[in-house]
Amino acid sequence: MPPVGFLEDIQQAILEKKSLEIEYLSPSYNFTTKRIIKPQELVRQRTCYMLVAYCHKRNVKRTFRVDRIQNLAIIINS
Repeated sequence: MPPVGFLEDIQQAILEKKSLEIEYLSPSYNFTTKRIIKPQELVRQRTCYMLVAYCHKRNVKRTFRVDRIQNLAIIINS
């Protein structure tokens, strides 16, 4: 499970329409990438939380597993 603070920060960013800067562990390449995302929806599945967000790096809506987020910060001026 992700740290409780991550879930709270994600929910806050969704409610306040803020962007997040995340470090995301890529499972297929086994390394971390930094991304700026605009979270839209947090979904709980049976074993994990999924975050639907617009990814500015790829310029497309993506789904991220929250347990693969290594670090995150709310971007205040977004």
